[in-house]
Amino acid sequence: MCILVHAVKRQELELPLERRISNALVEVGPSITLASLSEVIAFAAGSFISMPACRVFSMFAALAVLLDFLLQVTAFVALIVLDSLRAEDKRVDCFPCIKVPSLHADPDKGTEQRKPGLLARYMK
Repeated sequence: MCILVHAVKRQELELPLERRISNALVEVGPSITLASLSEVIAFAAGSFISMPACRVFSMFAALAVLLDFLLQVTAFVALIVLDSLRAEDKRVDCFPCIKVPSLHADPDKGTEQRKPGLLARYMK
């Protein structure tokens, strides 16, 4: 989820929201898919162990990772879209009924520009 959110935040603000989400999924989708697939296969292989506790754990873990992947690429992407719409409408995250003036507005240029967050500045 963090990788997906970070990929969406790295997209250009000039692009429409659908294009930003699409570009982010194209960028990180294959790695998320391969990582989830390898985890599902590893846990599924563990279901062939003769110990009942390990077998049951492996089956449930494989199912949990598969369902987590499906939710990440469907429901979580929908939540990212809703949150992006909320942010573009300048609404507070905990109280979406309250609008606030933009914190990232540059008075000289008159356009909105996204400033890098704390983590991005630290990594630079």
